[in-house]
Amino acid sequence: MIFTGEILKIDVTRPFSQIIDDSFDMNHVIYTIKRGNTLTYIARMFGVSIESIARLNDIRNVNLIFAGERLRINN
Repeated sequence: MIFTGEILKIDVTRPFSQIIDDSFDMNHVIYTIKRGNTLTYIARMFGVSIESIARLNDIRNVNLIFAGERLRINN
C-alpha cells in the first residue's frame, strides 16, 4: 500500500533484474503484519483462507505471528 506524500527510493544504478529478490512476486501481495493483526483478520481483509496464508508462508502455528513480519498473500 502506498500513501500520498510517501517518498519512494528507487535504485537506478543497477538493472532491474539485479534489484528484485524473492520478496518480489507478481502472483502475490506482500503484507507487513501490524500490531494487533491476526491471521483471521488478514485473511478476511484479502478474501483468502487462513490455511492458504499459512501454507504459502510456511506458518506452523497460526496463532503465532509477529508485527513486522511480511506475508505473501495470493492475488
